[in-house]
Amino acid sequence: MSCPTGTALHHGKCITQCPTQHYVDNHSRCRACHSSCATCWGPSVSHCISCPSGLLLHQGQCVEACGEGLYPQDSTCHNCHPSCRSCVGPLASDCLRCLKPEEVLLPQHIHLRHGICTSGCPEHSFLDNLQTCRDCHPSCQHCTGPSAENCSSCLSPSSLFEGRCVPTCPQGFFTQDNQCQACHPSCQTCSGPSQADCASCPPQASLQSGYCTTGCQEGRFLSSVTGECLSKSAFSAARFNVPFS
Repeated sequence: MSCPTGTALHHGKCITQCPTQHYVDNHSRCRACHSSCATCWGPSVSHCISCPSGLLLHQGQCVEACGEGLYPQDSTCHNCHPSCRSCVGPLASDCLRCLKPEEVLLPQHIHLRHGICTSGCPEHSFLDNLQTCRDCHPSCQHCTGPSAENCSSCLSPSSLFEGRCVPTCPQGFFTQDNQCQACHPSCQTCSGPSQADCASCPPQASLQSGYCTTGCQEGRFLSSVTGECLSKSAFSAARFNVPFS
């Protein structure tokens, strides 16, 4: 009915150690732990000391997963850094998500999922749909995504054209503030956006003082080959392949 010091009563026997999932109460008797515990110090669900395989110990309870702000290690839930909503370890650089909604996650390496929480992404990076900073394509200065087609600004001497950073703007465009801007529709190439900024003209048009025109001055004629206005003598010489001055 009772046992010597150093032993415990269990089913009418005095034993030196209680069986698995049992603990010694204040009357030196072996009592059953809660069914969720592997070992315990009391009968309640929150009196666990260790947990069965597959469960984690958190504040005396055996749980399937650690909650927000916690990470698992050695079958026990531990606190994340205060800046983290979720994490893989105790450091500020171990965050997976940020506690403050206005902060973004900045991985310390391109291949890592975790990082530090900061106020915004640095240059040459963009914010993905998981509120994580990711590197732009090397050709971009700023971007909206990871590919070469996602640039939003370029480093000089490149210029932005339809989401890409190109060394020179294509025909029909001119460079302004590292962006390709469209020429006036009358120009083939240009130095600015207006009708008077043409540098060359499409076929059937001629360049006169920066303008591309399809009409020629009196006594001159529009060449269908070069698009230039030629004098009648020049046209005749070119037609019959004779020199003229």
